[in-house]
Amino acid sequence: MSYPLWYNENVKLHQVEKKYTEHTYHGDVLADDYEWLRNRDSSRVIEHLERENAYTTSKLQHLENFRSQVFDEIKARTKETDMSVPVRFGAWWYFAKTIEGQAYPISCRIPVENTQSWEVPVYNDEDAEVIFDMNQEAKKHMELTGSAFFSLGATDISESGTLLLYSVDTAGNERYNLKLRNIKTGVELPDEIHGIGHQALFDITDSYIFYTRTDSAWRTYQVVRHKIGEKDDSNDVIIFQEDDELFNVGVDISLDRKTIYIECGSKCESEIYTISASNPTDNPKLFWKREENVEYDLEVATLKGSEYKFVLHNKNSIDFDVDVFTHDDKLVGRFLSSTSPNYGPCKIQGISVFKDYIIIQMKRNTLNRIYFLLVEDFLKNPLVPEAFWTEILPDNLELFNLGVHSAEYESPIIRYSYSSYTTPPRLMALNVLTGEKTLLKSLEVMPNVDGKEFRAEDYTEKRLWATSYDGKKVPISLIWRKKGEDDESLPVNQPVLQIGYGAYGISQTPQFGIARLSLLDRGVVCAIAHVRGGEDLGRAWYLDGKKLHKKNTFLDFISCSKHLVNEQILDPERLVISGGSAGGLLVGAVLNMFIQEQVQNKSDAIHLAGVVADVPFVDILTTMLDLSLPLTIPEQEEWGDPLTDPDIYNYIKSYAPYNNVVDLRSTDVKPPQILVQTSLNDTRVLYVEPAKWAAKLREFGYDPLLKCEMESGHAGVTGRYNIWKETAFELAWVLEVLGVQNF
Repeated sequence: MSYPLWYNENVKLHQVEKKYTEHTYHGDVLADDYEWLRNRDSSRVIEHLERENAYTTSKLQHLENFRSQVFDEIKARTKETDMSVPVRFGAWWYFAKTIEGQAYPISCRIPVENTQSWEVPVYNDEDAEVIFDMNQEAKKHMELTGSAFFSLGATDISESGTLLLYSVDTAGNERYNLKLRNIKTGVELPDEIHGIGHQALFDITDSYIFYTRTDSAWRTYQVVRHKIGEKDDSNDVIIFQEDDELFNVGVDISLDRKTIYIECGSKCESEIYTISASNPTDNPKLFWKREENVEYDLEVATLKGSEYKFVLHNKNSIDFDVDVFTHDDKLVGRFLSSTSPNYGPCKIQGISVFKDYIIIQMKRNTLNRIYFLLVEDFLKNPLVPEAFWTEILPDNLELFNLGVHSAEYESPIIRYSYSSYTTPPRLMALNVLTGEKTLLKSLEVMPNVDGKEFRAEDYTEKRLWATSYDGKKVPISLIWRKKGEDDESLPVNQPVLQIGYGAYGISQTPQFGIARLSLLDRGVVCAIAHVRGGEDLGRAWYLDGKKLHKKNTFLDFISCSKHLVNEQILDPERLVISGGSAGGLLVGAVLNMFIQEQVQNKSDAIHLAGVVADVPFVDILTTMLDLSLPLTIPEQEEWGDPLTDPDIYNYIKSYAPYNNVVDLRSTDVKPPQILVQTSLNDTRVLYVEPAKWAAKLREFGYDPLLKCEMESGHAGVTGRYNIWKETAFELAWVLEVLGVQNF
């Protein structure tokens, strides 16, 4: 008998056991054969996941050498021994370095020699003081537990520079253990707090720590104050507790280090309390009481002796305005409106106030924009004309990502970075007082394994616009390798990897990626679909892709695929679609829609070659009906509440990937190849969703490959080499499905 290349006689394709369950909601019976997989404490469930892993390993065994080749390409192009540009805080310059062969960064510092200068000093790395070596910490954890998972959470340096705060997740469940360390001696303090949330920071008196706690549903609901020197949290003080299950809380400190913020937020409402940083035991003071569908952010700053409060809010404009208040909360007036004729329409994303300048961040037409204003001009007229503003722009890029990295309140230097899909990130310094601009660092892409140098001009990117079913124009970012240096023509009839997300107002900003070069160099075109549900085109773009408008996300994505076919860019037989988390929901729903078009023999049906679904939110209806599951209640503002609202129930059921798998057993439609990846300890999208989906797909005539990390969480494995291996695993699969393994 002739066996396929992946065949292993010890690993058989198994039919998943079915156990029928049903529940009735709003008069509708919701049946499920695979809900038994939710019991992760069952040895049968673990055995099932291990068998799925074994099947995937066996079936993809023939790709082992190719995966190694892709891994080598990622590794070769990465400058393994490198360091970040130092950032000044207090009496020290802090930076991180990586060393070839070591999986994690090492945090270091050097003393400030000239307190009057903000220029990055010339220094000898060997003379730097190591304050936290993550490699050593991960090794100790590995030796103690045998687990390779090690994820750093919050880190902070005390005001005096003597203490380090750090928290670690060693399971992937996003619950962190907090410790303190004396930086000079390396000795751990007795303080140790278990199971905190993501955030923790020092107060400015070196006396207390503020941190967040999570409840049983993984909602951050408390801000807690801990006195340094206490060995545990038994005497810690809860300074704020949020009982509304739609809200999460956070803690932060202002740029001028004078105000502590207690921030409460749901998906569509905000409320902020303040504490004087010099009096950390004071009770929090409410700034603006929460209002229905009103979000706001607060920036408090002392400018030339006077305190001002800048409030970014959407009370009057969907894309936010900025109002200015005095120290006693009296309104000065409108500082900036998103409907300004000079800058609008735009989405105002943030405002940051430093000693000498104010930074305004916007998004316009999918791209980030940054402006700054001198404080002296603001003080002349707090409602300053926009003519005083200066825009920061990257050099000659059509598509770009622009970000601000200023950290020290006193510095007159703005640090900002820019990049594009084909341009490696560059970190710049702009002195607002002199106008001097300096390149601090550019990501160095190393030669490939064959010694070939990276040249950004070998690649190109372009913005296309697809017309969705309702006439809306949907942006597509297209990235490909040019045939020649001067060839700007669009690719023709090429294999395409199309990526999407479309949820929570998260935008798909242009990002450079070394791993992507392994696709581009083999002729794969990458297409990012900026679908509704993200905020790429403003707040309305987000609102038109949530709750009862969610299908717009999927239909936009399909419209982008068909636009690429109509423009003869995409070979309609060589399309792989990819998405993670809520993007996994997207590709799962789109898979069903594409297959349904094929079953119906529609003339414009696209034959998907493959689907990559990472930690996919595919069993959304079951999750949103179960209030005991982590994050379900806060998610109601994104997806709706199917438990109490029959319209929401019926709508979600009509698109949920798990509930709408198209049965191919009695058709001649060839299913696409499907790679599903999940993690056992994921608390955001539980492993059971992709596990159930894979089982149902297999029952209905598909052959999905399920890969479950048994120690990781939502973000997958940790350590850069492990991450590269997982990336190579996925890319090798994509390249084989697209039929382009070789250069």
